[in-house]
Amino acid sequence: FNRSIALDPDFAASYAGLSASYGILGTGNISDISTDAAFDSARASAREAIRLDPDLPEGFAARGFVELLADFDWAGADRDFAHAAAMNPFYARSPLFPAVLNEWRGDFAGGVRESRVVVAADPLSMAARAELGRAYFFAHDYSRALAQLDTARSLNPASAREVMTRAELYAKLGRDSASIAEYGRLAQLTPTAPTQLAFVCFPLVASGKRDVALHELDTLLMGNRAHRVGALYVAVAYAGLGERDEAFAWLDRAYSEDRSIRPLIMDPTFDELRTDPRFAALLRRMHLRN
Repeated sequence: FNRSIALDPDFAASYAGLSASYGILGTGNISDISTDAAFDSARASAREAIRLDPDLPEGFAARGFVELLADFDWAGADRDFAHAAAMNPFYARSPLFPAVLNEWRGDFAGGVRESRVVVAADPLSMAARAELGRAYFFAHDYSRALAQLDTARSLNPASAREVMTRAELYAKLGRDSASIAEYGRLAQLTPTAPTQLAFVCFPLVASGKRDVALHELDTLLMGNRAHRVGALYVAVAYAGLGERDEAFAWLDRAYSEDRSIRPLIMDPTFDELRTDPRFAALLRRMHLRN
C-alpha cells in the first residue's frame, strides 16, 4: 500500500487499505507492534482516505474499525459502518466489523446474525466461516462453533483466527492437551504475537503445568516492559493462573493506559471473571453492559 501511495498520492483506496492493515496489526493478534503506533497510523490513513474520496466505503469502514478497537467510540463505529453499508452493503458487512461490535456489546445473537449474513453471501469465505464459528463460541453454542471452524479449516488450514478460537473452545470443553497443541500451531502462524502466550495459560494450569504458565507470564511481563506486549495479554495470563486481583489491575491498565483491551474479554474463556463485580464496573466505565 505504501508503494501504491508513492506512485499515486491521491489514490484513496490505498490509504483505506493501509488503514485496515495497521488496524489488524494493532489488535495484537498478529504481531508485537506497538498498539498505539499501529492505531495512530490506521487513524491517520483512514482520515486521508475519506478526505480524498468521501464516496469510498472502505475509508469509513477502516475508520469504524479504529473507533471500535482503539477509541471505544461505539456511536462513531455504528455511524461509520452504517454509512459504509449504505454505499456497499456486502463490503461493510465484513465479519470483522458489525459482528465484533455486537460481541463487545454482549449481543451474541447479533454477532451470529451478522456473521451468518456474510456466510450466506459467500459460503466459501474462510474468514466468514471462522467469524461465524467465533460468534457461536461467544454465544456458548460450542457444537455449531466447532462445525463452522471445521469448515473454515478445510478452506484454509493456516488461519490464525480459526486456530485461536479452536484452541479456546477446546479449553472450555476440557480438552486441554488438544488446546495446548492448537496454541502451538498459533505460535507457528504468528510467532511474534503475544496471544498464544497469554491464552495457553488456561489449559496449562488446568492440566497441572502451572510452572510453564508462570514462564509464559514472565515472557509477557518482559514484553510489556519493552512496550511490545499490551496490558491485556498480561491480564489474560493472570486470569488463566486464577489470580483475579492481578488480572483486574492489568485489565484496568489495558483500558485506561495502553487501550489494548479487546472484545475477547466477552468470550466464554472469561466466564468466571465476569461473575466478579469488578468486571461489570469495568464495562460500565466503557459504556457497555455485562
